[in-house]
Amino acid sequence: MGRMKHLLLVFCFLSLFAGCSRDKTAPSAKATHSSQPVILATTVAPGSTLKMSVSFEPPQPVMSKKTTFHMTVTDLSGAPVNDAKVQASLVMPLMDMGKNEFALQPAGGGRYHGTGQFTMSGEWEVVLTANAAGKSGKTTFNVRVED
Repeated sequence: MGRMKHLLLVFCFLSLFAGCSRDKTAPSAKATHSSQPVILATTVAPGSTLKMSVSFEPPQPVMSKKTTFHMTVTDLSGAPVNDAKVQASLVMPLMDMGKNEFALQPAGGGRYHGTGQFTMSGEWEVVLTANAAGKSGKTTFNVRVED
């Protein structure tokens, strides 16, 4: 049993040491932009009957600059959904930044576009809702916004 504790301590020490050594060699600002994902996580609301994806222009959202949101809406079989009412809400989970919502306009083929603005850098939630022909969907994308 003593040998097992010793191995466990060695493993913990090496894990801790490996994590610390990575933090000491921080990448340059350019490497950070290209190596970290913009979308950190995606959550689909229970019961959603529509699937949504999103991309941004510019690809990396920047605080206080206009961002164009490109969204695709499909049904559960993957068929494009046209003529949906689509709404975006930008929420900063760690701080109340007030109401920040806008509609996305149809562009054909299940695609929708709209323009919004993140007012601070950090982690944001982009909450997209879509309603069409009695079907609805809600997806939350956790997004990293740069300075």
